[in-house]
Amino acid sequence: MKQTEQNVRKVLHQNLDRSSYDGAFSNIWASHLGKSTSRIRFRKAALMPMVIVLTLLALCTVGYAGLSRLTDNIDLPFVDDPRVIGKWETVDFVEKTKDFDPDSKSFEDELYLTNLVFLPSGKMLDTYENGNLFYSGSTWTKDTIITPEEQIASKYEIKEINGIKYMFMEWKNGDYTLRFMKPNYYVLKQVDTNDYSNFAPTKIEDPINYEFVDNPEMVGLWKSVDFVDKMDDFEMGKRQYEGNLYVKELNILQDGKLSFKYMDDTIANTELSWTGDLILNHGNKTAGKCTIREIEGQTYMFFEWKTSDYVYRGMKPNYYVFMKSE
Repeated sequence: MKQTEQNVRKVLHQNLDRSSYDGAFSNIWASHLGKSTSRIRFRKAALMPMVIVLTLLALCTVGYAGLSRLTDNIDLPFVDDPRVIGKWETVDFVEKTKDFDPDSKSFEDELYLTNLVFLPSGKMLDTYENGNLFYSGSTWTKDTIITPEEQIASKYEIKEINGIKYMFMEWKNGDYTLRFMKPNYYVLKQVDTNDYSNFAPTKIEDPINYEFVDNPEMVGLWKSVDFVDKMDDFEMGKRQYEGNLYVKELNILQDGKLSFKYMDDTIANTELSWTGDLILNHGNKTAGKCTIREIEGQTYMFFEWKTSDYVYRGMKPNYYVFMKSE
């Protein structure tokens, strides 16, 4: 998901920012694919029937409305491939495998996926945004990387170029599953052939043993309105996050007590507290900072959302955006 969003940002000269998870994508791909505007100047009389036919075909193929999502067959048996065992480092991101040049990087921005590690028997580790290695939600079998949560199977191909082994891996994100576009490719270089079966992840723990400090600005009911990469990404009336917000409400009470209400209306209030401008999670030992801002007469809170990506991968936290309700 994210690599293409960064690619779009590059194409549009940073007019769009990447939002969290399934963040917004641009539909403006003509210039990126090298197509001239003259090739898409159709007369309306010819264009409308084409649109109707394509729409009907899409509905027949993938179903109606929320069912229109592309998935792959992931029921694949494990087949060993000794060539992949070890650590691979990303070096480029290309539209087609033939576009890769070891001496000239195609993708200029920072690569979202940093490393992949292939363990024996199909397990994997991965790294994003130069964070820490951690166990991946994906598995592998010969020629394929499987992501069960997304129901996608991404093909990989290994080539030796100038004595160095490179892997070309399909990157199937929202452009593939929701927009039915052909996947681009991550290019990874083999770093070592070590067996990482005994890997022990690094864990980040914040200081959480604070005395309670009152802050009347924090107290009250806060309702979630968005989820953003950076605080400055937030725009009133223009939601960045496309999916359902996991947290619906944050209720901050006196004397350091609080509770979260999730999208299924369940309430969480154990192992949580607050002090000053911090929300403390005593379970995963994190302290999320809360920044309160007045924007056009409304009071908003930007809360650092420290998940396992922060705790185990060392990635920067994203922000829940809450609007004060009472």
